[in-house]
Amino acid sequence: MRMEQCGDCQALDEDLAGCGEIAERGHINPREINDNRQDAQKATYSMINMAPQAPKFNKIWSQLEAEVTKKAEKINKNKNNKSLYVITGTKISNNDKWVKGRVLFPRFFWKAVCYPGDKNAKQKPFGVGVYGENKSTTTKENMKVLSLPEFDEWLYGKGKGKHIFQGSVCDKRDIDMWNPLAEKDEL
Repeated sequence: MRMEQCGDCQALDEDLAGCGEIAERGHINPREINDNRQDAQKATYSMINMAPQAPKFNKIWSQLEAEVTKKAEKINKNKNNKSLYVITGTKISNNDKWVKGRVLFPRFFWKAVCYPGDKNAKQKPFGVGVYGENKSTTTKENMKVLSLPEFDEWLYGKGKGKHIFQGSVCDKRDIDMWNPLAEKDEL
């Protein structure tokens, strides 16, 4: 099957053509966090890894992603360290709009981060959930930084008993919280 034939099953580049003032291609999985592997970085430009973002929000979100990438690089410098786990997505509402009738413009972008800790390096586990409303008026101050239990309730609903890092050390209630928005004032 050729890419042109995928128009009925996924977004295409032309679905966002000419929408630059309203919507930009927002990466779900950012290019920079992929171990500097060229094939993995190139794959992030697929439309499957895209959701429309308001241009000003895209700038704030990309700076948040840069802080998460820096944290991952710092953790990876210590060869004894475990991995930093990052899950990113969008959350929709009943009032979300469609770009050109084909691509949903999600209300929120979110990111959950889990570091299981490393006893050898004496680094404690930490976790955090961050989300922001996908609109041009969103600022750093509007972004929400939550403990993972609070984030789970926002993402899944209160009392649902679901956890983004189900069964991991980050599923526990007493781990430290890292605030990526406090890392840099430029967000």
